[in-house]
Amino acid sequence: MLRVPVLIVLAVTFSLTSAAPAFDVVLGPESPLTSPSVAPAPYGRQLSGIASNGRDFLAIWLDRRSAISSLPLYSAPAAAYLSRLDVAGRPLIPFGSRLRDGVTNPAIVRTSAGYTLLWSENGETFLMLLDDDGVAASAPKRIADGYLVAAASNGRTIFIIHGPLSQPQFASVLGTDGTALSRTPLDAGDRYPQWMQPMVTADGRYAFVTQRWKCPGNVGCTVTATLTTVTESGAVAARELAPLTQWTQSAAAIGNGRILLAWMSDSGSPARRLAFRIFDPDGNPLTAETTIASTNDVQSASGSYAPTVGWDGQEFLVAWQWPLVEGRTGEIRAMRVTGDGIMIDGAPMILSSTQGNPPRFASNGSSHLVAWDSFVYQSSGIAVRSVASFDTLNYAATSTMPMSAALQTQVQLASLGSKTLAVWREGDSNPSIVGTLSDSVPIVVSAAGTLDQQVPAVGASNGQYLVVWREQAIAPSPPQTFRILGRRISPDGHVLDSDPIVIAQDPVPYFVPGVDTLAVGSNGTDFFVIWPSDGDLLRGVRVSAAGAVLDTAPIAVSAPPNGTPGSPRVVWNGQHYVVAWIADPSCKICLSPLPPVSQVFVARVTSGGQLADSQKIWLGGYGPNVALAHGNNGFLLAWAAVDSGGIQNCVHTVALRDDGVPNGPIHDMTCAASGWPFLFPDLDAAWDGASFVIAWTRIMGSSTKANAMRVSAAGAPLDGAPFDLSAGDTASFQAALASSPDGVLVAYDRIALEPQYGGVARIFARSLSRLNLLPRRRATH
Repeated sequence: MLRVPVLIVLAVTFSLTSAAPAFDVVLGPESPLTSPSVAPAPYGRQLSGIASNGRDFLAIWLDRRSAISSLPLYSAPAAAYLSRLDVAGRPLIPFGSRLRDGVTNPAIVRTSAGYTLLWSENGETFLMLLDDDGVAASAPKRIADGYLVAAASNGRTIFIIHGPLSQPQFASVLGTDGTALSRTPLDAGDRYPQWMQPMVTADGRYAFVTQRWKCPGNVGCTVTATLTTVTESGAVAARELAPLTQWTQSAAAIGNGRILLAWMSDSGSPARRLAFRIFDPDGNPLTAETTIASTNDVQSASGSYAPTVGWDGQEFLVAWQWPLVEGRTGEIRAMRVTGDGIMIDGAPMILSSTQGNPPRFASNGSSHLVAWDSFVYQSSGIAVRSVASFDTLNYAATSTMPMSAALQTQVQLASLGSKTLAVWREGDSNPSIVGTLSDSVPIVVSAAGTLDQQVPAVGASNGQYLVVWREQAIAPSPPQTFRILGRRISPDGHVLDSDPIVIAQDPVPYFVPGVDTLAVGSNGTDFFVIWPSDGDLLRGVRVSAAGAVLDTAPIAVSAPPNGTPGSPRVVWNGQHYVVAWIADPSCKICLSPLPPVSQVFVARVTSGGQLADSQKIWLGGYGPNVALAHGNNGFLLAWAAVDSGGIQNCVHTVALRDDGVPNGPIHDMTCAASGWPFLFPDLDAAWDGASFVIAWTRIMGSSTKANAMRVSAAGAPLDGAPFDLSAGDTASFQAALASSPDGVLVAYDRIALEPQYGGVARIFARSLSRLNLLPRRRATH
């Protein structure tokens, strides 16, 4: 069983309110469900820069590995991470070191004083010195107003472009300690390429290429690639290089006294064109314009696909993303070009077979690093190749970073006597379904494969567990048929089925609202599995104790006119399966001026698979989820929703008789001002032997916490305020509950910043002791 001690370790007492008395909250110590396994870090990251000290390298990137699965990925604040790399491009800090949270556009340069980290935060730009291991060697120092766009160093000084987020206004030269040496206004017509990297000329000047727009009378705009040079004293010179179209991104690099300018245009004919030209350091053209690639087969034209340019001491490398063409999802390609402007490769090198951002470059004089980030599913990994020259790039070994403990999400619990089985989804782009009956021994229910494995659920009979999950194509592949699969687990943790039980197969893909989209109940012998299906139906099938599917056709639990079902729950009451779900009819009335609404339903299904009855419990707001738990004398039904006026998010409860009929009024557990997307995006409930416990994720600005409250058998709150379930200060979410002999076992996701986890969401468990219904007496003096 889960080794979560139920000793009194932490007592939290809330103040008395007129609504409810206060009771001690006794939570046991927190323990991880399993020891961490190493996997590629999840979610998005973007390489920001690489620098060398003449021996090895430091790479810095923005990382969203600490994203919360209840929220959109783009809403997750990025943290700056770095890792030291050896000359072969292998990370010496596999998990990466977390530097700062909430930063914008970090950059790293090398000066005579060592590595220097620069970044923006809250509309200001900062500098900090790092040692050769990437450890802070000075306190952060504010060096400029506005946001950092790009940085470079000639070894003696530091050069930055900065200003308002939408339009940089200044080029500043700083001493190695951040002291301002010069500050020069920039041309207001300049626009900056997406991956712009300032260059250093042989005489120590800084140079960069912008796209200068001229729109006389706001009509007939012209765009010109413009080379700007800045001396350490702040003297500026500009030279127009080449006319461009309006939808263009460009990049440049300097090598052997020559500048290669490359640009990609998404307008005109052909629809997309990549070209380059060679100039001297003063902007005089040395070669004719040359086209590298062009196509009219572009499903999505966008000027954001910027090229990058590198120099290895002998030749240039032009790299670019070639997206959504010729029936593919995109590639990162590269082409070698001599200093005289001659293309070396007859066909481009394919650095990555998936979309991504083109490479950044660094050199220690003998080894040259080429590194890029590429997208897989929702994640992006950073690939690194180390070469003596670009001539060996096409077949050089690739190192991938960063790693972390494997991501764990979507935990569910089921108890069989004194034992509780926890199951969850482990991994991000290639997940498996894993479980445990202890705090250290994982049970691989379904190993990672070529298909996505989602939303596990678990139920317990009198003699075994049944784990079910949904399987379909891994995004971004086209949607396809999905299957509901299952495996039985013995009370001692053995997987009883060599091949998964095929519980159901739906012919069309289906969007399912809410987090929990499968549910399993048991009558003590057999199991009942339910899921939202096509045609706006909630369907179910029975599975025998021997693992046989008992229904040739799934049982329709809901009726289509009631709306799209989600968040199903199923519990046995001794005579029937009681099923609860939330139905969303709003997509059927999307042209209506009325706000969206949801409906909560409860139905009963016999052990023989017949629908006995169904009734609507609530209609009055818009919500994603429900919870259902059985106590000594009936059920508790809970749901979270935004009210019909869109003003508040609330968690509601109502007591139900064993026949599913409401047994008292609807109660409001907790409410907060409405927010996006839901302040309570998940919900679960369990009986602790004396009262019900309900748990949810509460989103409060940048704070996300797994909260809970105790509820009486009549559905009324017993705590004056919600309490936190997780230990520590990091974000927690998606709590799951199960009854235990001494109260309730709690499992939840928490962002695990401990070094052994690498800053990702991991599942932890602890006990919540049974509520003592006698109010605690206040001490008197």
